[in-house]
Amino acid sequence: PKEIDPTLSIAEKIPWMEKWVEEAHALAKEAGFTTQQLEQAVRDSQLGLREKVDDMLQFCRTRRFPVLVFSAGIADVVLEVFRQRLAPENAVEVFANKMQFDAAGRLAGFAPPSHHVFNKRLSAYYSAKAPGGGPSAPVSEDCEWFLDTKPDPSLSQDKDWGIVCIGDSLGDADIVDVPCAECLNIGFLNCQVEEKLATYRERFDIVLTGDGDFQPILDFCYA
Repeated sequence: PKEIDPTLSIAEKIPWMEKWVEEAHALAKEAGFTTQQLEQAVRDSQLGLREKVDDMLQFCRTRRFPVLVFSAGIADVVLEVFRQRLAPENAVEVFANKMQFDAAGRLAGFAPPSHHVFNKRLSAYYSAKAPGGGPSAPVSEDCEWFLDTKPDPSLSQDKDWGIVCIGDSLGDADIVDVPCAECLNIGFLNCQVEEKLATYRERFDIVLTGDGDFQPILDFCYA
């Protein structure tokens, strides 16, 4: 696959990722995908969330720590998984490819910008949220981004706040590409542990192997 081809630079891979996303979106529209099918597909899926995710989100909510989910997939799918699997009060914001449906609930297209594995970046989130930028998929209208929360959200890039970035692919270690006081990168390594562990240790500050729960991250937050 072009995404992991070692002979191609990231700059060379990006046009392929953009082409793939555009083609996938066109096929979804051509298939006449509906909101009802989306809900049913998630309901019938075997997809599960790690244990203690709700506890982690509750920890963040009670302390007014914002949670932002980046995905190269479809925001509506991620949001529907959260809606069906998480407590309602633990809703988060998702920055991913956003579906647009017509009045009959049929897919009409996708809102710009397109998201792929090489532009899952915090700087892209800032650009999309700025006046005239493209939309993401907000769950809560009063979602605030900064740790020193204020009555109104601010998009100024304050360097005095810290970020915990959690991901399961090597590229996720590059999501935080804006200045901040501290960034802790935590990587989940789910398969081929022996082959990939050394590389993950180079890219992440902490590596958690297997399909364990969020307790180690909770322990860190409470420390």
